[in-house]
Amino acid sequence: MTYCEQILNQIYQNFMFSVGVYRYDQNLLDLLYKQTMTLLAEKLQKLREANYPHGEILLYGNHYRRLITRYYYSQAMA
Repeated sequence: MTYCEQILNQIYQNFMFSVGVYRYDQNLLDLLYKQTMTLLAEKLQKLREANYPHGEILLYGNHYRRLITRYYYSQAMA
């Protein structure tokens, strides 16, 4: 697992844990989603500034963004 993947995976794992805590409050779940997406964007920007390989940033950034978004909407619609 590369450094980029480790950072983004940690964000994803924190999101999944927090969803379990906030599952029954839609407002808190919305706030968690927005904060997680902001944090993900900030980490990706810092990796770009550190001249990390662009392809890897795109691959893992899109992957974890998709995982978080898909899980959030599956919980929000339930």
